[in-house]
Amino acid sequence: MSSPPATAFHGASNTPLLTPLEEDILEAYRRLLDNMNRLADHINSLAEKPPQIMLDQLRELERKSGLVFTAFKASVYSLMLQEQLTLDEEPGEVNPDETSNY
Repeated sequence: MSSPPATAFHGASNTPLLTPLEEDILEAYRRLLDNMNRLADHINSLAEKPPQIMLDQLRELERKSGLVFTAFKASVYSLMLQEQLTLDEEPGEVNPDETSNY
């Protein structure tokens, strides 16, 4: 999709006007401009939608995010429980909960 940057030359001497670093910087700015234009297009398409449709989509996203968060918490709890069971089963290990404090 993107073409290689064109190098500008000064007169007939074939001396480049831009260093490779300058060409890289200009290419980065061109990519930034493309991204900003795409972002502006997305924002315009969102602005054209009726607010009710946007709210419905956000509610659905919120519901899905809540489900993902709940699944994540359950996974973390499961991993912690498995680790605790593994530590409890290791022979020769002293469980700090079973020791008495003098």
